Amino acid sequence: MKRIHTPLFVVLVSFCLATSAWGQTSLSYSSPIALPAGQTVEVTLFGAKLEDPLRIWTNFPANIDVIPELDKDGKPKPTKDRKSIRCRITVAKNTPLGIGGIVAASASGASDALLLLIDDLPTTPDNGANHTLATAQEITLPTGVAGASDGVKFDFYKFTAKAGQTVSAEVWAARLGYGFDPVLRILDASGKELAFADDTPGLDGDVQIRHAFKAAGVYTLEVRDVRYRGGAALRYRLRVGDFPIGALPFPLGAPAGKTTAVAFTSLDGAKIEPFAFSPPPAAIGALASVSAKFAGGGGSALTRVLVSDLSDVVEKSPNNTAEQATPATIPCALDGRLSAAGEQDFYRISAKKGDLLRFSEVTRSLGSSAVLFMRLFDAKGKKLAEVGNGSGAEQTLSYTVPADGEYVLSVQDLLQRGGSEYGYRVEVREGPGFSLFIKNDKNARIKFITHPGGAVAVVVDCQRFGYDGPITLALDGPLELMGPAYRVFNNVIPAKGARATMLIKIPDTLPPGALSTLSIVGRGAVGDRQISARLSTTQVLQAKRPAVRQPPTWLTSLIRTAVAPVGTPFFVLKPDREKVYLVKSNKQTVVNLAFDKRHKDFKSALTILVGDLPVGLTSAVKKVGKDKDEHYEITFTATDKVALGPHQVEVLSFGDFQGKGRLQKTVLPVSIVQPIVVSATVAGPLTQGGRQKVRLSVKREFATDAEKQTPLTLQFQNLPAAVTGPGQISVTAPSFEIEVELAAAAGAKVGVAANVVVEATATFGGQKVAVKSSPIQLNVVAPAPKKEPAAKKDAAKKPTAKK
Repeated sequence: MKRIHTPLFVVLVSFCLATSAWGQTSLSYSSPIALPAGQTVEVTLFGAKLEDPLRIWTNFPANIDVIPELDKDGKPKPTKDRKSIRCRITVAKNTPLGIGGIVAASASGASDALLLLIDDLPTTPDNGANHTLATAQEITLPTGVAGASDGVKFDFYKFTAKAGQTVSAEVWAARLGYGFDPVLRILDASGKELAFADDTPGLDGDVQIRHAFKAAGVYTLEVRDVRYRGGAALRYRLRVGDFPIGALPFPLGAPAGKTTAVAFTSLDGAKIEPFAFSPPPAAIGALASVSAKFAGGGGSALTRVLVSDLSDVVEKSPNNTAEQATPATIPCALDGRLSAAGEQDFYRISAKKGDLLRFSEVTRSLGSSAVLFMRLFDAKGKKLAEVGNGSGAEQTLSYTVPADGEYVLSVQDLLQRGGSEYGYRVEVREGPGFSLFIKNDKNARIKFITHPGGAVAVVVDCQRFGYDGPITLALDGPLELMGPAYRVFNNVIPAKGARATMLIKIPDTLPPGALSTLSIVGRGAVGDRQISARLSTTQVLQAKRPAVRQPPTWLTSLIRTAVAPVGTPFFVLKPDREKVYLVKSNKQTVVNLAFDKRHKDFKSALTILVGDLPVGLTSAVKKVGKDKDEHYEITFTATDKVALGPHQVEVLSFGDFQGKGRLQKTVLPVSIVQPIVVSATVAGPLTQGGRQKVRLSVKREFATDAEKQTPLTLQFQNLPAAVTGPGQISVTAPSFEIEVELAAAAGAKVGVAANVVVEATATFGGQKVAVKSSPIQLNVVAPAPKKEPAAKKDAAKKPTAKK
C-alpha cells in the first residue's frame, strides 16, 4: 500500500494496469456515510467502473490508504468492472464538521460527487438483525448509527436514559443525496409512542427530535422509510446524543476578514455556546460549515453560515411597522428572525433616481424554514414591487428607483409562519450585475470525458440585472496557479448575449484516469467598477438529486473532467494544403478543411477555433455543404497593417460524441507574402507624336519549382487617350529589368497623367497574383516649334514689287 496526502485532493494509487473498457465510473454509496475528523476509518466505496488507474478528489484534506484485493496467491485481482473498493481514510484533524464529498475518476469517466458527513459522533454499525422491538440493537449514547433501510422491516435501536435526561435524535439521508425518506419515533418499553418526526422543516425531508424523559428506563428509536422502500443504497445516519436541534445560526451570514459572534437557538430554548467566526477573504460566497454545542453536551449540531463581502445590518426590534423600520445603507445584508406567526420586519433605505436595487433572499440554503415574501414600498406606503411564489428557489426582487428618496422593504414568511427556526438574510446590492448558471435541459452537463490534450465544452447561461456588457469567463481557483496548461477558448458572453459555449483545453501531460475539478468565474465592468459571478450548477444538481434541495456551495461550482485514452478518433479534419500563403495585395485566402467522419453515428457539427493571429490578420470559419460533402472553410483576411513573414496558426477542432469530447489540433504554417514587386520609371516627358522610354523592374518569388516555368505578364494601365504601350509583355525570368517605349499620337492631350501604373500578373501557391507598381507621372507635352533658315526669314521680310 502507498499513502498520498495533499491539502486539496487525494489520489488513490493504482495496483493494476488500466483497461480499455468503456463506460462510466460512478459512486453510488459508501459504508459508512460519515467520517470523524482526525481519526482513521475503513470505508467501502460502492459504484461501477472503479478500475485502475483510479483517482479520487475530496473537498477536504485527507490521507487515503487503498486496501488492494488479493487473490489466493496474494496477487492483486483485476480491476475491470470493479464495483467497490476498500480504503482507510484519515480526515485532517481540524476539518470543519458538515457535508463533504468524494469524486472518483478513471479512464472510463468521472463520477458524480458522493456526499458524506464529517461528524464528531462515533459510528455504530447497523447489525442487520434489529427489525423488531424485542430484537432492538443496543446503542450507547452519544453515537451515530450507520444504517440501511430494509423496506417493510423497521430498524430499532434501544438505549438507557435517566429520569430528566434530554436526548436529541436526527436522521441524515436526503441532505446527503440518499433516497431514504425517514420517519423517526421514540418508544417506551411497552412500544408506546413518546415522540414522532416526519419531514422536519428546514431539513429537506430529514427529521429531528429532542425529548425529555420523565422516568429512567430503556427506550427505543424506530427508523423506517416513509414508503417502506429498502435496499443497500438507501443509507442513513442516525445521530443520537445531547446536541441542539433546529440550531439556526444568527446572523445567517458573516463578512469575510472580520470576526462575527454567531449565536444559536435550540427549539427547546436550551442554552448553546456562541461561536466566534472569522472567515478569510478567500471564502467569500461559500456556505461555511459551523457547529453548535451545549456546554458539556454529547455531539454537535451541524449547520452553515454564508461568508459575504457585505456588512451586516441586524434588525432592531421592534421593526414590525414601516414607522419602526430598521435603517440600512446600501450595500448591506439584512439579518433578522420572524419569531412569531404573521410577523413582518421592515427596513428603510435611501436611493437615487435610476438606481437598480436587488434584494436577494438567503434562507433555506442555510437551514432556515422561511420562504420569504418581500415587498418594496415608497415613502408614502405605495407598493412598488414584490416577490415570493413558493417555487422552492430563493428569490431576488429587482427594482429600478424612479426618484430620489427613501424606500421601505417588508419581509415576512410566505405562509405567515414564525419561530426561532425562521431566520432570514436579505442581501441588498445596488447597480447592474449578472448570474451564471448551467441550465437544466437535455444538453446539461457538469462532468465530462476527454483525452490527454483534449477539451470539454461547457454551456454557460447568464441572467442579467441591468448589465448589458460582455462577460469574460475564466477558470478560477487553484488551476490559475498551474500555468497555461489549461486554456480556454470562446470564453466571452457578448454584450447583451445570454450564452456562450466555453471550451476548456486539458493539459497534454494528463494521463488516462486523471481527474480535473474546475470552477468557472465570469467578470465584467461598469465604468471603473468590476463585477463578477461564479458559475452555478445548482439547477442540474437539484434535477439529478431532488433529495438534495440545497447542495453545498463547494459542489455547486464544481465541473469535473476525466481523461480517457485517445482511442480511435471519430473525426479527422485535414487542410487542403501543407503551407498556406496569403498574398498581402490579394487581401484574402481560403483554406478548406476536409471533414472525415470516422464513425457512422457521429452527426454533430464541429466547433472550429482559430488561435492567436498576428496584428492585421483576421479569420472567419464557415461550415459548407452537408453529409459527404460537408467541410469547413477558413478565410484569412489581411489588412495593410499585417507584417510580411511566416506565422504558425493553431486551429482547434472540437467535437463531442457519446459523452466524450475530442480535440484535434492542426498547426497551419501561414506566410504573409508579397511575391511580386514591380516598379516603373519614365525617362522624361512624352511628346505629342513622339516616343519615350520606360524602365520596368520586377522581383519575383516562387512557391514551387514548377512556378518558375510559368510566365509573368506586364501591362500598362490608365494610359491617357492617344497614348499607347507595348501591349502585354510576358517574361519567365525570376527577376529582371527591361526598357519599353510609350508612343503618343500627334493629337494626344497635353498634360500630366498621374495614375499610370504597370500591373504584373503571375501565379503563386496556386493563387493568381496581380500587383501594381506605384503610379508614375506621365507628362504629355507639345513638340517644340521648328526654327526656319535665316535666308528664308529675310525673303519673307522683303516688300512685294507692284505690277
